[in-house]
Amino acid sequence: MKLLTQRNILASIVAVAAVISPSLLSAKCPTKDDLKSGVTFTRASPFLSELVIQIGNGIKAHRIMTSKGERVEIISSYTHPLAVEERRSSTEVLSISYDKDPNELTNLKSSENWSSNIKFYRNSELFSEGEFEVELTGTSSVSVKDCTYKTLMVETTLTFDKGGAPIRYRKEYAPKLNWVLKDIRLARSGIPISQTSYDKITVGKLR
Repeated sequence: MKLLTQRNILASIVAVAAVISPSLLSAKCPTKDDLKSGVTFTRASPFLSELVIQIGNGIKAHRIMTSKGERVEIISSYTHPLAVEERRSSTEVLSISYDKDPNELTNLKSSENWSSNIKFYRNSELFSEGEFEVELTGTSSVSVKDCTYKTLMVETTLTFDKGGAPIRYRKEYAPKLNWVLKDIRLARSGIPISQTSYDKITVGKLR
């Protein structure tokens, strides 16, 4: 009888946990409101740590990573996470100006595509002009440790008037978090050649 009672208690605990765990887990997962205080994304190997913080109406991302055995720091600025506007490293500043407002990308789910003529600068000097296109290709979800976010799957293409191969990415953007959780660089043929994703997500500055 005692063993049966213990089994019944254990079964009850498991049943209750199954009911309450999803809500408890979702309550701990960061949202775009947490960007005001900062959200840190990390990846163990190869090492990457990225602090994403909302400053005014824009977003800044401070990335620290290991590349070819060396520590690299990059600070990027965005109006919308799908359209970078400035990227600073220790060696150069790359920036893009758009003739359309990147905030229009918040309507991508209904518009399905967005494009803008761009000007590309290197160290404040005009380097090239071209076009930036964003196309919605579907919906999915991405999990970062215990947190799962619904995502918009998009493909971005950056082409330059001076020619050369376009720069293409496949991205998974989470509107609830207002950040890209998976970023895949594509070759001209569409084959993935590199990927950025995360193992852990935490509210606050954990550098």
